[in-house]
Formats: sequence, C-alpha cells, structure tokens
Amino acid sequence: MRYRTPREAPRRVLLPAPGFIINHTRTSSPAHGSASAPIIQPKEPRPPIVLHVGVTGDRPGGIAQVINGYKSWTSVNLSIRSAGSTAGHGPLSDALHWSKCCLYLIAARLARKPFAAIFHMSQGGSFLREGSLLILGNALGLPVAAHLHGSRFIEFQKKYPTLVRAVAQRANCVFVLTTESARAIRRLTATEQRVHVVLVRNAVQVPAHVAEKERTVVFAGEVGLRKGSTVLLAAWKTLAHQFPDWTLKIAGPIADGSGMARVLSETKSVQYLGVLPRSSVLEIESHASISVLPSRNEALPLFLLESMARQCAVISTPVGEIAELLEPDAGIIVPVDDVAALSAALRRLMEDDQFRHKIAAAARERILERFSEDVVAPQLMRYWVRLLDCQKSRHREVENND
Repeated sequence: MRYRTPREAPRRVLLPAPGFIINHTRTSSPAHGSASAPIIQPKEPRPPIVLHVGVTGDRPGGIAQVINGYKSWTSVNLSIRSAGSTAGHGPLSDALHWSKCCLYLIAARLARKPFAAIFHMSQGGSFLREGSLLILGNALGLPVAAHLHGSRFIEFQKKYPTLVRAVAQRANCVFVLTTESARAIRRLTATEQRVHVVLVRNAVQVPAHVAEKERTVVFAGEVGLRKGSTVLLAAWKTLAHQFPDWTLKIAGPIADGSGMARVLSETKSVQYLGVLPRSSVLEIESHASISVLPSRNEALPLFLLESMARQCAVISTPVGEIAELLEPDAGIIVPVDDVAALSAALRRLMEDDQFRHKIAAAARERILERFSEDVVAPQLMRYWVRLLDCQKSRHREVENND
C-alpha cells in the first residue's frame, strides 16, 4: 500500500512465555517517623528488546504500516522498538539513518543484554540496505531475522540469487508472507541448517463496530500498471452510466510515466483523492461497500485485510496469498488483466445488495478468525522469543568453549 500511517494507540498483549515474564515488586519504604533504613529491592530486569528495522513512521508503503503496527503492541515480556533505516529524503539522509542503525547494533552488542533485530526488506535497494544491516548484526553475534515483504521478491531472488542467499544464510530466521517466497528461501539456504523459514500473516486491528455503508467502491495503492489501475478504470467505464449512484474513490500516488492522471480525469464518477494519511484511507474503507485491487503482483496486501476488517466486499486477483485469503466465500477472485471479468464482478456486487452483504460479512469473519491482532500477535511474538533464545544458546556455547 502507498498511503501514510499514523501511530496507533498501544494495545496490551499478554504472551505466555515464562522465561521472559517480569515479576513486578514494589519497593518498600519505612513508616513515617521510623528510624529504620528503607529496604531497597533489587531493580527489576528490563524486558528483552526486539528491534524492527526498516521504513518507519508516517510513510507510504506496507512495511511502514507493519512495523508501526508491531510497535503498538505491548507485552510484559518484550520491549518492541523500531529504527528507521531510511527517511526517503535522498542519499545523504538515507546514509545517516543507515549509520545510526549500525551504531544501534554495535551498542546492543556492547551492552550484552537480551536483544534481537528483525530487518524488514523487500526487493531492490531495500534488500541491499536492510540486508547489509542484517549481515552486520550477524557479524556482531546478535540474533537476527529477515522479514520479507514486496510483491516482486520472487523475480528479484531469481535475478540476484547470490545476494539473497548471502543475506538469508546469515539470518537465524526468515519470516515470509507467501508460500512461494518460503520455497525460494528454503531452496537458497538448503545447505545452512540453522536458518528457519516461517510463513507469517499480516495482522490488522478489527473495529468493534461496522460503520454505515455508502454506494462507494474504493481502491488504495500506487495508481499504475502493477496494481491494475488501468484494468479497474477500463471496467468502471463500462459500468458508470448504468450505476450513476455509485462512486469509485482512488487514493495513492500516481506511478511515474503511467499516464494515469489523464485517464482519471476522463473517467466519469471517479474521485481521485491523491496520497492520504492512513487514518483517512481507513475512514473511506469504513464507509465503502466494495474494495477492489486487481493487481498483477502482490504478497499479502494490508489494504485488502483492512477493507475486509471494515466489512467491505472484496474483488482481487489470484496473486501472492490473495486466493487463500478470499476463497472460498470471503471475496471474488478475477483473472489478472481481465476487464470483462472485473466488470462482471463489480456489476454483481453493485446490483445485488443481498449478495454483497453476504460476501462482506464473510470477509470480516475471515479477518476475525485468522488475521486480527488478537490472533496473530501472540503467535508472532512467540517466534520473536525463540529468536532471543538464539542469543542464550550462543552464550552457552562460548562459556563451554571457555
């Protein structure tokens, strides 16, 4: 996704990991007028740190939203933190942020306290930036993991297998969003037994109540070829005159050289909203009846998860993990680049209220069962605790060698 993400209110998640539970004890103090000295209790150990490194803050893109979401989770067992490896303001600014992350890792090594780092990367420059930080963390003897995002990672690893292997083999764990990515990493690291590949799910907050719906179709993401915007607008042109009470709302940056600005201005009943803060996009999703993402490449898009959590009827394509997300009855799957199929799916949802409500209700139920933070957070944090155990094992090996 390409819209911005404000930090959300922290949520308390209790994780049953006895080895890391902190027992809180109040410090005793003498009664008023007592001559006895205060009883000083030892300081409680701080929870182990799990640091998420990547794009953070109020920035476009799914990685920032995922890291911001993780940082909003709180636990009595873990201190979940983030470090921005880029600010998106040019090479000099990126070099400064990268250097700060290097210093953070070195300081963590010198502190010799429970610490693990998870590096969130996609393809291209992101893989080089976060991948080099992961290699540094591994060289320092820290437990490190890669969390792979990106809709084009499979193409990237085929083109640069040596680079991907060099990074993945130095990770204690590689978190992936798709089964295809899991197979690729297992193949590349087949000779390295210590690398664990874990298929994980993105998590979203599910609103307690469903807002009143409007006759609105929403699309959020980069407006260009990869997300299927041209297919969506072509399908919408065939329907707009038949459904004058429906509106298509599009939010996100226009891809360079796509020519989408002209197409948007020429298409009837389309509102192009530009790049919006995440809170604004979530509000649009809350009131939209239909969410559509006819992408050519995806992994597990948060836009669909958030729309489903807000009880939108969803239409998308069978790329990444989307088919598994929607089938058999939580959404409609249409072939990639098929204008006629997308037009037919939109028509059915717009003209059949009962069918649309049924699909939307099933979509929300799917998120509640499998992708809500209440379900995913405890599962994912257990893997983070296991990553911290790698540091304990390494320390035991050093002591035994001594």
